[in-house]
This record gives sequence, structure tokens and C-alpha cells, in this order.
Amino acid sequence: MGRSILSLWRCLLQGALPVPLLICLFALDATHSRLFLFAVVAVIIGQFRSRSVWRLAAAVRRFRTVADGRVTLHYDPVVVGRYDLPALARRCGADLNRLATWFGRPLRRPAVFLFAAHADVGRLFGPRYGGVALVEANAVVVAAGDSLREAVRHELAHLFAARWNPQAPPLLGEGLAVWLQGTNQGEPIDAMAWPWIGEPGLGLQGLLDEGFFFAEQRRHTCYLLAGSFTGFLLRQYGRKAYRRLYARASRRNFGRELHRCMGVSLDEAERQWRYELLIGGPLGRNAGAAESPWAAELGGALGTSRDEC
Repeated sequence: MGRSILSLWRCLLQGALPVPLLICLFALDATHSRLFLFAVVAVIIGQFRSRSVWRLAAAVRRFRTVADGRVTLHYDPVVVGRYDLPALARRCGADLNRLATWFGRPLRRPAVFLFAAHADVGRLFGPRYGGVALVEANAVVVAAGDSLREAVRHELAHLFAARWNPQAPPLLGEGLAVWLQGTNQGEPIDAMAWPWIGEPGLGLQGLLDEGFFFAEQRRHTCYLLAGSFTGFLLRQYGRKAYRRLYARASRRNFGRELHRCMGVSLDEAERQWRYELLIGGPLGRNAGAAESPWAAELGGALGTSRDEC
């Protein structure tokens, strides 16, 4: 068994262990029927959750591996020659350390699966996915491209943030990951969000809803707006208050928890954020650099966030 598949062993076992359990329960008498029904439901849920991991395991069986000591990079042999892979692993490890410092808690060594193209990731997880964080496997899946390091940072941020709240609404869940990737296509997040600040129908209330947020026609825009709003909250209210909000918030209680944690209504926070973004201009501004793990990059030459591998 290859090292790439061994990196997924925890999730793979989740799908395999219920099978012998189910066989044993078939031998139980009728007095155990409720337990049996509960086990069947658990098996179905467990198998569904691990199905994509099984597909991933099949897809990466011929991947090669390079380890940094902080991350393990499994890569499609097709990308050999496109990157200095040991250097890429070191940069992923350095980014992991900076995110650990920002979150205030380390992450045990994650696996990074590097596919040759976004279409390969889409075939495994669905067309909307260009990258995936597999929290239970402590692994991320990304695709080669011009924004590879941004993608790795984004998915690693999901692994960290899932320990705060794995069910955070996309306004926070994707917003924090976008903000912590540092830039979008090498440009400040606020600068990339600025053209959409006055777009009708893109209020923050809508961005709390997964169906609205991930709709194909506006998904990219929602990511940028959510990232910019997260940057605003961190600048204005600090990391401690933001973490409390993230840990407690859901789609239904977001407004109440925002007021409880930060003392502001959603409408007022949105008004303040849009005003700040608007006056920042189309080039954006780096006022939030102090709340980013990439403060030096955001305060200086943004080109350092582009792929250098």
C-alpha cells in the first residue's frame, strides 16, 4: 500500500469498520432491534461520508511522496518538472507553521494531495470543487496551477478552523479561508472584492445560505466578498471576538451571535464594511495586514504570494 493511501487510513477505516459490526448485529434477537436500526443508520452515514475518500484513495495509488517533516506532499507524477517539489513541500510546511501561530494551536502533520488539474479534483468531489479539506483525514486536496500556494493555504485554514466550528456558515467558513490564503491571484482580497461591492442581490444575509453562496453563477464573487468581510471583522473587533463568533454562529443565529460577540447588528456591520471597502478604492488597502499570517507580504510586495516553485 502506497504512502499516499496510508495518509487516508483513518477515514478509510471509518468506512470499513461498520461492516463487521453490521454482520454481528444480524445475529441479535428482536430485543436489540432499536440498537440494530441505529447501527444501520450509522453505517449508511459512515459509508456516505467516506465514499469520496475511497475514490480519492483509488485515484492516488500511483502518486509519489515527498515529506518536509511538517507536511507530507503526495503528488501526481505528471507535475514533475512543473515544480521544485521538495521546495514546494518546504513552503507548505512554512505556511502551516504560520497558520498554526495565527490559530494559536498546532496541527499534526497533514497530507497534501497535489493533482495535475482542477478537473481531476472535480471528478472526485464534484465540479464546484477546485480544492478540498478532508478534516477527518487531516488532509487537503489541491490542483496544480498559478495560485497553488493560495489554494494550499485556503484548505489548510479549513483544517484549523474546523476545530472551532465544523458547521460554520459559508460567510465565515469560506470567508476565513479566503482571508487566510492571503491574496487572490496575487492581489489583495479587498481589491478583488471591490468591483462587486455595489452589486445588487449580494447582501450578507444571502451569503449565510449555502445554496445561494455556492451557486455557480456567483460562487467566485461570494468567496471574495466573504473573505473581505472577514478581514473587516478581524480589523475592527479582533481575533478573539471573531473566534467566539465563528465557534457559536450558524445560519439561523448569526445576527444574534454577531451582536453578542461584537456588539453590532448584521445590517450595521455590513454598512460599515461596504463603506470601508468602497473608500479603499479599486486597488484595495492593506489595513488588515496585522491580522494576517502573511503580514510582511501584504505590507510589501504582493508578488511573493504567487507560486515560486
